[in-house]
Amino acid sequence: MKLKTFLLVFPLVFLSSCFEFIEEVTYTDSEKGQCLITLNCSQSKIKLKNLMKLDTFMGLNIPSTGQVQNDIIKAKKLIGEIEGIHTVVATSDFDNFIFTVKFNFDSTASLNKALNAIAKVESTRNPIPYYTIYEKTEGQFSRLNVPDDSTAAKAVRQGNLSLISGATATAIYRFAQPVKSISNSKALISKNKLAVMLKQPVADIVKKPSLFSNIILFK
Repeated sequence: MKLKTFLLVFPLVFLSSCFEFIEEVTYTDSEKGQCLITLNCSQSKIKLKNLMKLDTFMGLNIPSTGQVQNDIIKAKKLIGEIEGIHTVVATSDFDNFIFTVKFNFDSTASLNKALNAIAKVESTRNPIPYYTIYEKTEGQFSRLNVPDDSTAAKAVRQGNLSLISGATATAIYRFAQPVKSISNSKALISKNKLAVMLKQPVADIVKKPSLFSNIILFK
């Protein structure tokens, strides 16, 4: 699941029973657009503040505020160095545990490179290959099935999925052309036919990443 592009930087969220991961991709024309990735852990902020006082918990390393902040700065720098990426903005709210990364892209290819750059922040500890997350042609947009990240896989192996039973992942895609159909039966098309939304439990996606995949056809 492409949660790995953001959650790899924040393994702490796998110890939070409730968080919301939101990926928003908005195309202003057939190629260009804006991407906004949000990780909202505000519902578990008290628990997370207490956990961050520890070094490890249930076999997972607990990052410090400084480590998380450094990862955010590094991710922003890597994204900003990619050709076709502009206006990178990263925010972190450690009072409410809400983190965002926003940037403009000139093509879907540059968008994919940017998301892989976020995952690359942890690559020295958890090496991962390059993944194509999105594909877009004149008549179709695809959110591909991307293999799970090592942090999530570890949670599965250790039976820790109950720790994220209340977590959700939401995908919102907006287009400059009307949508004709979608492949994921759980997704919804907006009334104006210019947007698609899909919301799934994170625990289900960890076990079956294809639940977050979608093929969107345009009219």
